[in-house]
Amino acid sequence: MTTRIALALFAVAAGSLQAEVNRVADVAQTPKRAAGAAKYSDVCFSPRWRRPRDEKDPHDTFRDAKAFHATRFDWVYSGDAEWIKECRRRGYWFTGTLSSILPDPGTGRRREGRLRNDKGDLIAAPWMRKWPEPGYWGCVNSPHYRETYLEAGKTLIDGGVDAIQMDDPGINYTAVRWGACHCEHCKKKARESGVDLGKEMKAFQKQSLIEFYRDIRKQLDAYAGRRIPWSSNNYNGAMEFPYDLFDFGIAELPHGSSKPHELYHKITGAAKKGRQQIYTYVSTEIPQSRRVIAMAYACGGHVIVPYDVWHGDRPRIFGTPEEYGDLYGFVRAIAVHLDGHEDAAIFSGGRIREARYGTHKPVEIDAKKVYAMTRGQPGKPDASAVVHLVDWRASPEPFRVKLRPELFHVSGQLELSLLVPPKYDAATHAKAAESGDFSALRKELPTTTSRQSGWLIAEIPVLNPWGVLVVSPAPGPG
Repeated sequence: MTTRIALALFAVAAGSLQAEVNRVADVAQTPKRAAGAAKYSDVCFSPRWRRPRDEKDPHDTFRDAKAFHATRFDWVYSGDAEWIKECRRRGYWFTGTLSSILPDPGTGRRREGRLRNDKGDLIAAPWMRKWPEPGYWGCVNSPHYRETYLEAGKTLIDGGVDAIQMDDPGINYTAVRWGACHCEHCKKKARESGVDLGKEMKAFQKQSLIEFYRDIRKQLDAYAGRRIPWSSNNYNGAMEFPYDLFDFGIAELPHGSSKPHELYHKITGAAKKGRQQIYTYVSTEIPQSRRVIAMAYACGGHVIVPYDVWHGDRPRIFGTPEEYGDLYGFVRAIAVHLDGHEDAAIFSGGRIREARYGTHKPVEIDAKKVYAMTRGQPGKPDASAVVHLVDWRASPEPFRVKLRPELFHVSGQLELSLLVPPKYDAATHAKAAESGDFSALRKELPTTTSRQSGWLIAEIPVLNPWGVLVVSPAPGPG
């Protein structure tokens, strides 16, 4: 059901607003898009490895990706070029992964060209030391490890990857804090460069890392015959060195950083820098995970489907379609309201100050812990905008949204439509996945509206936890 409101601009006529106002379509700006960036309507999936891995593995990559309506495979560990080709044939974007612990060719062990401390001992990251085969990191100054790295990259390219993800991208630079690296290659390079490793280790390894990625990317681009986008595991969305050497980030979001205002700042902050951030959320709390997924999309970001998620020493997290499928199906169903829409306003109940509209804001809400992210279409004043509503309350209740019509369209005449994810139904989702028609995975709810003091007020029912209010100029008479 659609509610049509024809609201005259009596507030403007009365002089209560400035003659020149910032409107949603004016405030929304198209950011520079990073190479390899996901579309706002993409569903990112990370099987990590080809599945089933053996006869006891209950998981299946293609079956499970289809159940979540995935469009991309990001952060996947696979050196099987033929399997990568099969993923691409099935239509999935594929981001293959390289890492600081690539095994020695032919042996599967990690011994050659590795980081060493000043005693000559091999060095592993603290969280990798208890592995059956410790995660000894390669050294970027070792010709042997460079060759191992290049060959692994060429295998990914042979499979036709769209992009490459680098796990633990700091390598030598990060390992300085653990006493690295004093291998023969680092010492030789330092001597030839006149560097005292005892005093200048950090600066030396920073420069070594810059040279490593510059040279590796140049060689792999030449091998591929194209510029390959690279992402990095920039834990918690960090953007400083060495992550600024990459095009975008794919990283774990720890539970402590999943507050809504932090998510907004992280995702929109990356966009302002011409970057993009994709997260995998490390949590077993389903309601919280659902809020984080909804909030990320509402801010123009992504949370990888909670499937095969690393959880430290605990079992990996495998979310189910019954838990999250409605949200990801909704993403596919509202693609037209995601793609092409950019950050234009936020209402956060005071946690974030919206300063782009002077004394008036386009949206307010009468409930705490309900967030509204307004996204407009830059340079299209006659096009629709959307207000993403995410309820962060443990026990959601109905609430009211207040809109200033003149900040959405000069006419002040609006048409509102509230879209939500329907309750998950396996048969409906299976039909959508087969047909490619996702329209049944969104539901339009009736909205009651009223006017008060220049506001257009919409009554919003209980959300679980996400709804999208589509705000369009109402057609004129005739």
